[in-house]
Amino acid sequence: MNIYALSEAQLLVFALVLMRISAFFVAFPLVESANIPTNIKILLSMAVSIVVYPVVSARGVPSDILSGSIFLLVIKEVFMGLFVGFIAKFFFQALTICGDIVTMSIGLSSDQFFNPHMDRRVTVIEQYELLIGGLFFLAFNGHHLFIQGLMQSFDIIPVAKTSLQFATFRDITLFCQEIMSLGIKLAAPVLGAIFITNMAMGIVGRAVPQINVLVTSWPVNIMLGIAVLFVSLPLFMLTLKENLNWNVETLFEILKKL
Repeated sequence: MNIYALSEAQLLVFALVLMRISAFFVAFPLVESANIPTNIKILLSMAVSIVVYPVVSARGVPSDILSGSIFLLVIKEVFMGLFVGFIAKFFFQALTICGDIVTMSIGLSSDQFFNPHMDRRVTVIEQYELLIGGLFFLAFNGHHLFIQGLMQSFDIIPVAKTSLQFATFRDITLFCQEIMSLGIKLAAPVLGAIFITNMAMGIVGRAVPQINVLVTSWPVNIMLGIAVLFVSLPLFMLTLKENLNWNVETLFEILKKL
């Protein structure tokens, strides 16, 4: 692409494409980490924009794009990129919710360490869930699905479009509700096992008062919780696969309503 041969309208379209893709990579969970150099993120955004721009411009550059408000166009493009990136991030939020619930259930809430990728302190179980989920995300080409969704967003919402239907934010609220429900579902096997174990330990404590149930139940809950995590791993993967497909489908449904 010879940038010197582009007209003023074509340069504006390229800048808008670059804004949307750059905002996407700012929010996309695989490259948002502060550990990834900013130069790499900029080069990645530029490379993808150069590849995408000919496809976008091939559909025709609106002749009246220069007569509109450039400021509104830039705000809209940044919003669209961040929106698609955050939808992808919600996939990992379900894993975070699951890890927090499991950690509190088995009594390892105090066992935390600093995760430089997330720039915050996480628990061991939460880190395990995120690692498994991240490997699954890459293995099933989740990054390809969301990048494909970003590309198709240029068809659904062209760069020259300035108006958006913000009434669809209600769908985003329902989407967040489903993510929280998914986190609880992922933690359900451990929650059920811990609940049954605590009931059994309570009965034992009643039958044999000499046993200190509070001290005895703590290592039992930890061992049982970790064992259930490994045993339920196939079900965990199946649920994640369904959730990944559902995330992409929800993304397209919301984009069509904007």
